[in-house]
Amino acid sequence: MDTPPTLFDRLGGIRKAADLLGKPPSTVQSWKNAGRIPASEQPHVLFAAREAGIEITERDVLFPLGEAA
Repeated sequence: MDTPPTLFDRLGGIRKAADLLGKPPSTVQSWKNAGRIPASEQPHVLFAAREAGIEITERDVLFPLGEAA
């Protein structure tokens, strides 16, 4: 069974996500490693993705690696 793409995948990978968000790639990588996006950054991620035409929801931002089964 294939795993669904993570939010980071949907944003185009770490570097593209970092460019989209105006953050260093190391910051976005740290979010991925932690499995969470800091609460203070979540609205920005949601807005930037939607502005770029990437359809995501609040749930995608809360659970960027997907929800545990």
